[in-house]
Amino acid sequence: MKHDIVVVGEEDEVVGYRLAGVSKAYTPSTENLKDKLMDGKNIIFITRKAKAALKEDIDEVYRKAIVQEIPEWNKPYGMVAEIIKDTVGFDLRK
Repeated sequence: MKHDIVVVGEEDEVVGYRLAGVSKAYTPSTENLKDKLMDGKNIIFITRKAKAALKEDIDEVYRKAIVQEIPEWNKPYGMVAEIIKDTVGFDLRK
């Protein structure tokens, strides 16, 4: 079963994830965000701010998808692929 890696965060946060090879990256202001997150088999990485922006919809997203909150950190974006690999168990670049 194929899963898409999806990241939700502010624009300046998701840029690095796009470069790391995630399938999709959204901001909290993305139109129909809840529907996009629950469309298909997604593994979702979401920032605290983005989670708060989804409000009551976040519970439904948690029930329908695999969701991992992104910890606040100050490492360079080169570490993003390694963080994803450590969390989901596979390398996005392969």
